[in-house]
Amino acid sequence: MPKRVLLRGGHVLTMDPGLGDLFGGDVLVEDDRIAAVGHDLDASEAEVVDATGCIVMPGFVDSHRHTWETVIRGIAPDVSLGGYFDIVLDQLAPAYRPEDVYAGNYLGSLEAIDAGITTLLDWSHISNSPEHADEAIRGLADAKLRAVYCHGNPNTSLAAWWFDSELTAGEDVRRIRERRQDRVHCGAGGGLQGEGYVSDHGKHRFVLRGAQDHVGDGVGCRVQSR
Repeated sequence: MPKRVLLRGGHVLTMDPGLGDLFGGDVLVEDDRIAAVGHDLDASEAEVVDATGCIVMPGFVDSHRHTWETVIRGIAPDVSLGGYFDIVLDQLAPAYRPEDVYAGNYLGSLEAIDAGITTLLDWSHISNSPEHADEAIRGLADAKLRAVYCHGNPNTSLAAWWFDSELTAGEDVRRIRERRQDRVHCGAGGGLQGEGYVSDHGKHRFVLRGAQDHVGDGVGCRVQSR
């Protein structure tokens, strides 16, 4: 029998034009699905949560988060972008172990859930090894939220992987693309480099075209120019 949870008596923002907003409404959840929305729903054999005075609404979507950085957020919060590149990407990122990536992704995902975010895109430019990528995905999966994992470039050296870099992404991105993890969709993210699937725009090399030819569907893309 499915586990039933009834959110009782909240101000329900359904986001459904047919239902509208329900003051003093109920939301019935069975396992991981919303089974019913309305007033005075049957609560038999359900855990009842009193939502009086609360807003009940769908979770937020965070479309751009470097989740691995969660555990170092308090370091250099007031630096410039140049300082971020120097301290975070050129000094801290190369020292990251796979278990550090797991901790960042797991704790960052729990933090997101606590803030009402139930889906996030993890722009993971910490793919220093296959183990780093695996632990990033495991951290997202263990938190039980929905996520899109975007496999990004390694950050083992700022000079080697950013700005005028001629390095290309490793084959591990193909392995990642084939992974299937509960609630986590895996694909390619920004910063991937290589002839045939990046476009030069000045000194910038971000995924712009042809990425699907390289890794298939599931490509996250950020465009920026000077």
